[in-house]
Amino acid sequence: MALSDHEQRMFDELERELRGEVKQQFGPGRGGRLVLGGLFLILGLGAVIAGVATQLIVLGVVGFAAMLFAVVFATSGSAPEAAKAKPAKPAKPASRQRSGSFFEDRWNQRDGN
Repeated sequence: MALSDHEQRMFDELERELRGEVKQQFGPGRGGRLVLGGLFLILGLGAVIAGVATQLIVLGVVGFAAMLFAVVFATSGSAPEAAKAKPAKPAKPASRQRSGSFFEDRWNQRDGN
């Protein structure tokens, strides 16, 4: 079944946006961090296993710390420009009094009171 012209344009636009997001997330600067983080993760896992096998608590703790560092290192880094810009929070009206609990306020908003 063929797509209409409007559907085809929407599909092409979604595809372009998706390709742009994939390039941002897995761009040239990101791959090195993932590989290095994976390497540290494997080394840390090896240290934990070696610590259990030799019954050295210190080696297991060092291995766990290395694994934790690896995950943080691989998942952090420079965020894309769109993620860096934080939207401004809408200002809450200062005159509104807290009359009750969260659920009570939601109930009142539902009723339009």
